[in-house]
Amino acid sequence: MKSHILTHRFLALLITTAFFVLCAKPASAADAPAAAPVYDPKAPSAHNPCYEQKSLWPEDVKKTAYYNEKWEPVRLLVWAKKGDFKGPVDSPDNWLEYLPGESAGKPATKGPDAKTDVVFPDGNYKVEGPGGWEEYGGFPVRHLTQGKGVHLSLRNPSVVGNYWQCEGPAAWHIHEPRWVGNRHAFARNENRRTIGFKIPSVNKSEGASVEFLGYWNNQDGWYVHTGTMILGPDVTFRGGDRHVMNIEEAGTLVMMSGATFQLTQRRAMWMDMTIKGKLLVGTPERPLTKDAFIYLNDKSGGTKPTDRGMILSPQGSIAVTSADPKKARLVFALAKYPPKGKAEEQARQKESEKSQKITMSLFGKVDFNGVEFNDVRTGGIEITGADVRAGWKNVFFGSNNEDKPDTLFTITSNKPK
Repeated sequence: MKSHILTHRFLALLITTAFFVLCAKPASAADAPAAAPVYDPKAPSAHNPCYEQKSLWPEDVKKTAYYNEKWEPVRLLVWAKKGDFKGPVDSPDNWLEYLPGESAGKPATKGPDAKTDVVFPDGNYKVEGPGGWEEYGGFPVRHLTQGKGVHLSLRNPSVVGNYWQCEGPAAWHIHEPRWVGNRHAFARNENRRTIGFKIPSVNKSEGASVEFLGYWNNQDGWYVHTGTMILGPDVTFRGGDRHVMNIEEAGTLVMMSGATFQLTQRRAMWMDMTIKGKLLVGTPERPLTKDAFIYLNDKSGGTKPTDRGMILSPQGSIAVTSADPKKARLVFALAKYPPKGKAEEQARQKESEKSQKITMSLFGKVDFNGVEFNDVRTGGIEITGADVRAGWKNVFFGSNNEDKPDTLFTITSNKPK
C-alpha cells in the first residue's frame, strides 16, 4: 500500500514539475544581467592605429603629419561599468587601469586626464554625464576610442591626441568638443551617419594639426580657432545648421584630394563659410590629385552684405596646390539636397533648385592655380579690383553659370572686417 502511495506522490510531483517547465517563460538576452564591456587590446584604436593594415588608411598615410607623430606609452583607462550609466564619468570607480607594459587591468586610482588614453569598448550601452551634453564640465583625454554600439553624451571633452569612432551603430551627443594640444593627430569616424556635435572647435597650438577621416557633420557652427584642421582624402564634411564654418585669423583649414564641404541643410541667409585665416586646398607635400569640392547655398533671399555663400575676409587667404591643375582643382558649385515632403512639394523643390545660384566675396589674398566655378550668379563673385584675377591660373567655368565668365565678377569696395 505504501508503495502505491509513494508512486502516486512521485507521479504528481513529476506532472507538477513538467507543468511549470512547460509554462515557464523562456529566458531571453534582455533578461540576462548586463555584462561588463570586453576590451580587445589588439583591435585598431586611437592609441593602436595599426597603420600596417593598409585597408584602414589613405594611400598617402605615410605623408601625413599624424602618421609621423610619435606617442610615448601612457596610462590607459578602459570603461568597466555594466549597462547604461549616468553620472560623473570621470570617477575612477568606472574604469580599469592599464599601466605601460601591463596586460591586466586593475581598478583605477584616478580618472582620465590629458595624459591618459581612454577606451569605451564595443557594446550596446550608454554613458552620459550628470546633465548630459547640456551640463558644463570637462573630460580631458589624450587618445579616445569609442567602440561599436557605444552612445556617449558629454560636454566639453578635450582631445589632445587621436579620436576613433569605430564602425557600427553608435552615437555621441557632444556639446563643445575641442581638439587641443601641440601635436599632430587624427579624428576618425567610420559611421556614415549624423553625429551630435554641437559647436565643436579646433584649438591646436601653432604648427599642430588634426586630420579628419570619414564622414563628419555638426550642429550649430564649427570653429578653427588656432592650429590646423585637415579634411583628409575623400572626407565628406557637412557643416553646421545654424552657425557657419569659421576659420579664425590664427586658424587654417586644409582640404585634401576628394574632400567635400557642404552644410547639412539649406540656409537662405548668412554665409556658409567665413575665412579670416587660411584655406589651403592641397599642400606642396600632398598636392591635389583629384578635385576637392565646396558646395554653397543660394543666398538670393538675403539682403545683407554677409548674405553670401562664402566670404574671404581681407586678412584671409586661399591657395590651391595641385599635381595637375587642369584635372585636380578646387570646384565651387551649388549645394543640393534630397527633396522632402509629398510628391508635389518635392517637385516644387526640384524646380526651385534650377534657378538657384551661388555667390562669394574674395577680399583677401587668392592664389588660384586649378579652380572651377559652377552655378554662379551674374556678378556673384565679389573682388576688390580688376588686377585680382591677373595672377590666377587654370581657371575653368562650368556650363550652368548664369552668364558668361567675365560677367560673373563684380568689383566692390564694400569689404567686411
